[in-house]
Amino acid sequence: MTTVHTLASGSSGNALVLSWDGGHILVDAGISCRRILQHAEDAGRSPEDLTALVVTHEHEDHVSGLRTYTKRYSTPIFCSRGTGAHLDYRLERVLPLLRPLALGKPCDLGGGVTLTLHPTSHDSSQSTAVRLDTPDGSVAVLTDTGVVPEETGAALLGADILLLEANHDVERLRAGPYSYVLKHRILGPEGHLSNAAAARYAAESVRSGTRTVLLAHLSEENNTPALAREAVEAALAEAGLTARGVVNGWSQEELKRVLWQYGEERYAGPIAAAIVRERENAPIETTGQLAELIRSAMPAKACREKQHPAKRSFQAIRIAVNDELGELERLLECALEALNPGGRLAIISFHSLEDRLVKTAYARWARGCTCPPDFPVCVCGKTPRVKLVGRRPITAGEEELKENPRARSAKLRLAEKL
Repeated sequence: MTTVHTLASGSSGNALVLSWDGGHILVDAGISCRRILQHAEDAGRSPEDLTALVVTHEHEDHVSGLRTYTKRYSTPIFCSRGTGAHLDYRLERVLPLLRPLALGKPCDLGGGVTLTLHPTSHDSSQSTAVRLDTPDGSVAVLTDTGVVPEETGAALLGADILLLEANHDVERLRAGPYSYVLKHRILGPEGHLSNAAAARYAAESVRSGTRTVLLAHLSEENNTPALAREAVEAALAEAGLTARGVVNGWSQEELKRVLWQYGEERYAGPIAAAIVRERENAPIETTGQLAELIRSAMPAKACREKQHPAKRSFQAIRIAVNDELGELERLLECALEALNPGGRLAIISFHSLEDRLVKTAYARWARGCTCPPDFPVCVCGKTPRVKLVGRRPITAGEEELKENPRARSAKLRLAEKL
């Protein structure tokens, strides 16, 4: 799975690590080399583990640690041609490490992994956004830009994870202590994205398939996490990414898919059709109204089951809105990375879809080799990362079920890191 680990974000320094099953990329080195090495050590890695270092542009808060780093390590540096020229002028011995890329053209890193740089609009020589595509997922990094260039915005849409600048609240910036010149620069087309601009692009990206949006480069003077989050959440709600938005805005086919896929609801088709018919008259505003609508769309026999007729549908809508399965996938990879050898990962799932994700991840980690079965020898070099603690999940016994009937669907699976 592809993950993002932010080391620093803001005007005082920027650096983050993009990881996938088989490699790591450091994006920007705007903190001291000592801090970079400390973060790597804390994560159980070293600079030798890095596949590449990407520099988005030459401003000091993105390259301050680069001079010392390049004296000690020979990690290849990917950047635009304009940024490369600046780095070559400013830093000794950096030229042999530079790998300037043509913008918009994917660079093959091997193993089905590609790195693509796209132009942004910033007051630097040739600043870029980053898109990393791997067999495990995709990440887009879009910071330090006054506007989202049309072609770049289109190229980054739908990445599984979007790290997006939300630099400032416009009114807070205008009323703040910055000079007129600095305010004009930040608000200009070569400055930084406001909360409102970030919110618009976040909503567009989520509609295109993005599952996680991480807000970055927040100004300490002109923004707060609460303001940035509020702006993005409002845009997502307007785009239909709330329970009310799902029920009243999604197409009949999409509703049917969600009810069947996430709720395993046998009557997904009739329920979706009933919802669409009802909302043509007026929006569905309450959970009681929705529950009764679901009941009316189901045959009488189904309504006599022990569980409430709307239980599966409500569950499906909740999973879709919260992206619960996507969150679980990201948790699995982060949890394994955090474990020391010999540490055990214990996960209790309460839904068959959740258990399937956990079971599949454990099996993949325990298998190691991904070569086709007919290969005489392993050529991928991958080794098992865990050993399974028991082949079957642990479930609640009769005594526990008497005290806690809700444990009936719970399954506990364990794996030990090698």
